Amino acid sequence: MSQLVTLDQATVTVSETRTFGPISWQIESGQKWFIAGRNGSGKSVLLELIERV
Repeated sequence: MSQLVTLDQATVTVSETRTFGPISWQIESGQKWFIAGRNGSGKSVLLELIERV
């Protein structure tokens, strides 16, 4: 399988405050992922981070 997205110690910082990360994660073609969590846990931030890659 080929890698579609690779995050290596990725973080998101807003107003000098780390809001997410660090996270290392690889998404390969053909894989299916399910992201779940409570409100405010960072699901949308994770998807925005992947979108920027």
